[in-house]
Amino acid sequence: MTGGFYRRGLNLLLGSWAENFLRNVRVNKAFIGVDAIDIRDGVFNATMEEASIKKIIVEVSKEVILVADHSKFGRIALAKICELDRIHKIITDSGLEMSYQNALKNMSVNLSLV
Repeated sequence: MTGGFYRRGLNLLLGSWAENFLRNVRVNKAFIGVDAIDIRDGVFNATMEEASIKKIIVEVSKEVILVADHSKFGRIALAKICELDRIHKIITDSGLEMSYQNALKNMSVNLSLV
């Protein structure tokens, strides 16, 4: 457990304690969820605190796997996490529009529809 401020309802630990802990680990695979995905602008979260934690996770991970339903695509939220080129694989549902599927494949992002 990282320590930090507990965010009730989402079961998250946030803040400098969590950030400092995560900066000092290395992860082979990280699974992250996000609030918004834009092909041009990248991956976003609704709050700065959550985005900060996820930015660090992306930095310390060898492989980043993003898990999000199709409704997250084509949206932008307040806080940017990273560009799409930092994501190695996206797992989403079969409702994802073909235009997004093609764009991700052209960007060499491994896409799994479930």
